[in-house]
Amino acid sequence: MRTLGERYLAQTRIQRKSDRPFFIDKMPNNWAHVGLIHLILPNARNRRYAPAPAQLLLLGLQAALRPRQGFTYSLEDVGRYYRDYAALMAHFDSVLPGRVHRVIYEHMVADTETEIRRLLAHCGLEYDERCLHFYENDRAVRTASSEQVRSPIFRDAVDHCATTSPGSARSGRRSGQRSMDIRIQLICRDALRA
Repeated sequence: MRTLGERYLAQTRIQRKSDRPFFIDKMPNNWAHVGLIHLILPNARNRRYAPAPAQLLLLGLQAALRPRQGFTYSLEDVGRYYRDYAALMAHFDSVLPGRVHRVIYEHMVADTETEIRRLLAHCGLEYDERCLHFYENDRAVRTASSEQVRSPIFRDAVDHCATTSPGSARSGRRSGQRSMDIRIQLICRDALRA
């Protein structure tokens, strides 16, 4: 196992532009390899992004334009993918408690500094005020989230996937938009049951 870990570090060296002791591998399917990562890189710190199911479904469908994400081509496949993800993460939470740090997007939006402090503590790193201004960093970003890292954290995704009801704060939106939000919620609910 140690050899696999050393090979991974050697092969990813080209992606790292510094000799810093930490780097982030944010491949979207890493969650499926948490067990292997734990065995071959015992000092690795894992974090998992935990969006609401409807948000993940929408993100998955938006990713359908990207290659090698075949599960994103139908709501049913995205729903199954999410269920597999949730089941495997629950398993690792039970067999490797505290090993995988959960980042809940809604919490990150509501209290960014606290959530960043929690994440950095999990990684054994000191808090740095610059983390709140990540979008001011001018380093190259070669991932699908390259536009997101150039903007402050926004709550559009939380608002878009929030349940809409006549009494909610969002009820003042145009009727057509509320109707679309409700349809999205129903489609996402049905996909999770598939």
